[in-house]
Amino acid sequence: MTDLSRRKLIKTGLAAAAGISGLGVAARLAQEYGLVPPDHGGPYGLGETLTYASQRLLTRHSLARE
Repeated sequence: MTDLSRRKLIKTGLAAAAGISGLGVAARLAQEYGLVPPDHGGPYGLGETLTYASQRLLTRHSLARE
């Protein structure tokens, strides 16, 4: 059997809640600052979003729109 104590369960639950709320805040900030591309859905959505956001955060001049 695993040694599951109440203290470990509470710590795990708090860590999970903090992680989920952090992802929610990050998504809201990305949407607010225009870091989510217009075509973020679909099979390549996550890769496109990461490329789009990193390009806008790391470079001063964005590329021409397609």
